[in-house]
Amino acid sequence: MNTTDPLVPALAGVLADLLRFLDECEDDEVADDTAVGLLENVAGELNSLPPAQRERLTAVFTDLGLVFCCDHSGKLPSRRGLIR
Repeated sequence: MNTTDPLVPALAGVLADLLRFLDECEDDEVADDTAVGLLENVAGELNSLPPAQRERLTAVFTDLGLVFCCDHSGKLPSRRGLIR
């Protein structure tokens, strides 16, 4: 797959949304231990990527942030916050 493959930004967007949800969810939505465990697992997998793949993923996240830089309310959407 290359970055022009529509699957790459779609999966990166889903990953960003999932991570944001887990980071911001309340205890009644997902147990703290579960959310932390999932975030740590994802972080471990991402950290194990070779540097070139991490750079590629960072570029895809950055591109998503630029595409979704603002909505009609003037607030930054969820995916933009993850990039910072």
